[in-house]
Amino acid sequence: MSGGPRTPGSSARSTRPVADLGEVVRHDVAVDAAAAYVVTDEAVHRLVVGGDGVPQPTWRSEYDGVSGSAPVLVDRGTVAVTDEVDDRLGVRFLARDDGRTVCRQSVFGKGEGATRSTLADLGAGVVVTNDGGYASSRHALLGFTAGAGVARVDLADDGCALTWSTDAVSPASGAVVSRPNGLLYAWTKRPSMTGVSAWYLTAIDADSGRRRWEVRTGTGLLAASDGSTLVLGRDGAAYLGTRTGLVRVSDRR
Repeated sequence: MSGGPRTPGSSARSTRPVADLGEVVRHDVAVDAAAAYVVTDEAVHRLVVGGDGVPQPTWRSEYDGVSGSAPVLVDRGTVAVTDEVDDRLGVRFLARDDGRTVCRQSVFGKGEGATRSTLADLGAGVVVTNDGGYASSRHALLGFTAGAGVARVDLADDGCALTWSTDAVSPASGAVVSRPNGLLYAWTKRPSMTGVSAWYLTAIDADSGRRRWEVRTGTGLLAASDGSTLVLGRDGAAYLGTRTGLVRVSDRR
């Protein structure tokens, strides 16, 4: 910042080098030691810092359909994103060095899958949650649920493969992984014939997709997260923002 005087109503500004991609960006950026990876409504971009400090695109990889998630860096020098091809959600792995598609794996049924949530990074692959049919917590009133599905997709020697898929309903907040205990955590909702809109923190085995346990965290419209990110704290507890405030779930002592 400038150390000079400032007049009332003014603000200090500094010029930063900018690369204009000319496309709409709706997601967070992924960064490794060499570059930044950006998803737009049309393509995935890799940018590095040029000699003059200006970000320079090194490749641009178009995809079919619309990407619903931020880029996630995974093993084997790849970056993972989601897209929709022929009305079916899928996970696409791109090589970080040149942007070529390494493989793509469809998940969930045709016309039944969509996501806006960030993929959970498992190293060898990712977990994607289905947000299809869920625009707000009003779509989950009176025991109704949105599109079902949590799936794991892994890189394999001959491409990529669907490792497992479950019918858990986890709209809007994605999943987060704890590698030390091998569990995925998701904010889920059960369908209810009695009209109870109950929400849970659900632990899923990352290797098998089997539910290990779940804790009821609230009921009704205000217990929904509506897009808040589920995070794990250093204390081992899980935190999520709901329409009524922050919820913390921890192990019994």
